[in-house]
Amino acid sequence: MILVDTLHHVQDQRQTLAELWRVVAPGGRLLVEEPDIRRFPVKLIAAGEKLALMRSHFLSGEQVASLLRGLGIEPGLHRKLHTVWLVADKPQV
Repeated sequence: MILVDTLHHVQDQRQTLAELWRVVAPGGRLLVEEPDIRRFPVKLIAAGEKLALMRSHFLSGEQVASLLRGLGIEPGLHRKLHTVWLVADKPQV
């Protein structure tokens, strides 16, 4: 299951992650890619989206990882340039 540049657009991020994890097949993988809000260009994009009344809510990679951990999911967190990837493998049943 892949979620690309989307999580900051959903209203209930925790519930969205829970639902994504629910539909990942045993042995499958969840990959969440988001802009890295710690980076200045991403902060400008976030401000622009706020000005455009988009209701976006950007989280840091650590905050997304914390949401996943709260669901019992232990993600790997990876960064490159202005992007954060969180990866979690669902155990086989």
